[in-house]
Amino acid sequence: MRIGYTVPALATESRHSSFRFYRGRHAAVHSQHGVPSSSRYEPAGKLLGTAPASSSFQISPVTLHHLTAVPWPSRITGCAKLERLPAEHARETQPCAAGWMPPSAGRPGRNWTSSSPVRDAQTRVSEPFPILDLAITLGESVRQDETMGTKRKEWLVNVSTKEEALLKFARPGTGEDWSEKVAHEIAALLGVPCPPRLELAIHKGAHAVLSWSFLQKGQSLIHGNELLSQVDESYPQHEFYRVPEHRISTVERILRDFTAPANAPSERTWRDGFDVFAGYLMLDALIGNTDRHHQNWGVVLDRGLAGVARQAWLSPTYDHASSLGRELSDTKRKNRIDAPVGRADLTAYAEKATSALYDDTGRKLAPIEAFGQCALLRREAFEWWQERLRMVGVEEMRALVERVPESRLGAVGKKFAQELLRYNFDRLTRLTP
Repeated sequence: MRIGYTVPALATESRHSSFRFYRGRHAAVHSQHGVPSSSRYEPAGKLLGTAPASSSFQISPVTLHHLTAVPWPSRITGCAKLERLPAEHARETQPCAAGWMPPSAGRPGRNWTSSSPVRDAQTRVSEPFPILDLAITLGESVRQDETMGTKRKEWLVNVSTKEEALLKFARPGTGEDWSEKVAHEIAALLGVPCPPRLELAIHKGAHAVLSWSFLQKGQSLIHGNELLSQVDESYPQHEFYRVPEHRISTVERILRDFTAPANAPSERTWRDGFDVFAGYLMLDALIGNTDRHHQNWGVVLDRGLAGVARQAWLSPTYDHASSLGRELSDTKRKNRIDAPVGRADLTAYAEKATSALYDDTGRKLAPIEAFGQCALLRREAFEWWQERLRMVGVEEMRALVERVPESRLGAVGKKFAQELLRYNFDRLTRLTP
């Protein structure tokens, strides 16, 4: 199918070294989803079928040095570590995942493959999520933040597998790391397409998550704001919030032209991308995600080896850190848990959440209202996802919150997130078309 959207050119990557650290003024990150990309787009043809394979704009790679390999019992062996972590993190921190390290700079002939045993696949549900140790000392020449987004982030490439992953740092006191991890696990539990892997991480004492890219060679991500600007030339694509033109009905019309992701649940035949996007909106309502702006959804364009677009589909969901009450202090959480019903309690917190999506009148929708709109636009998809939620149940989700290490989230924070999930679960399962 030839789809009438102009798409950006793919950024080319120089790969003369086996490890890349993407940063600096010539490298930008669409940080929400874990996919490296050029910091600016250039016209790439009038139709997806005529888009060129690459642009003249190159990402500048910088190699890292001075790392030492140590074992880590993971599904994939091999790791990198330099610095010893503070004692309070020692028991729940693991060195970084397989191969996420530079070549043997400074250590000629070093074999970076560890002989550590593979972790038992039958992991106990109660076992805390591991924390990957990425204690890497950076040279002064690469101490520049990425130019896109408000959070510090760094691209890593696996030496052996060439997989790319985005290291996203949590701003102090925000809980953006544990909320992202729990949201990812809940998405996977529900069968909502999400990145292949996302783990808690630590870098020189700073909390972070490591999110594996969902793009493969020859693929690129086209954000929602780019698609919306193609159907409406006046669309404010460079704004993030308070964009009444970001309407769920328009998103539905756009996603009719794109197929469902390959990792969408196979039990159902999906009409198009919006059928699956309804699941993303249900996830937002469940976890209280308030950050589904027009760069936090998109489509994957697959150009193939010939460089000509062959197909495009809804991207997996990404960037769910603004959820689960992660921004609240324990004092505020406890006050809401203990407050009388209807007076600044937990339910009032849940019900005041707003989405970045609007209805056709320009009214900003709550996350649960955005999912409710799917009942009008795609009733069958709405009912399928709602039934999926009932089948999974809330207790497994509450158990996922319990697995967050104590160094990332204490007992009060866990109770608040668990009760928020229970309340939103009850509202969603009672929602009627």
